[in-house]
Amino acid sequence: MYRRNGREPRELHDMAIHPLPGVRSLVDRQVRGFFHQPGQRFVQAQVHGLVGDARVRVAAVGAFAVVGLLAGWHLVRAERTASTAVAAALRPQLRAGDVVAYCPDQLGPATARLLPSGVTQLTFPALAAPRLVDWTDYADRNVAASGPRFADAVLGRAGAGRIFLVWSGGYRTFGTKCEATVNALTTLRPHPTAVTVADGPDGEQVGVQRFDP
Repeated sequence: MYRRNGREPRELHDMAIHPLPGVRSLVDRQVRGFFHQPGQRFVQAQVHGLVGDARVRVAAVGAFAVVGLLAGWHLVRAERTASTAVAAALRPQLRAGDVVAYCPDQLGPATARLLPSGVTQLTFPALAAPRLVDWTDYADRNVAASGPRFADAVLGRAGAGRIFLVWSGGYRTFGTKCEATVNALTTLRPHPTAVTVADGPDGEQVGVQRFDP
């Protein structure tokens, strides 16, 4: 569904609250950046005095936490917007016997729950259902996976049905394997139809292509 540019798997990671000395060090560096002019050394000294106040350190931790939560909320909201657009494009076209495949698997859960029940949905690389992402040995399994093998397996499951591939390139640990999946399916079923391209987080794009028998 998108272009990842080597970013981490999309999850809201736990936000670690750093020890207060570490926060003080971080705030110190930020303060020095603001007050770098020689004529402002007195103000700089006063601000450094405030940093020593435990209340200021606690406020800094809270500010960083709020920024992280806002960034995570924006990310989830953008992903849901892309999934809604993809599902809206898929629903009118789906019929009995069709298969929806996702590469990478991270694209599956948010979109799958918006599609009709009974639709066969498979994720790269293990042909698993898209209910959730299995993070166990994630990188190792993705490195060992193959786009052409996945394409062959999806074709075997589809039989005479159509294949809808929801995909995005550049995810970390996937390399170009989703692009390889597109190429392999295009070899097996030439002349695919572009169904939609949805905008995901940070300008990345989620593509949907249909491969007819």
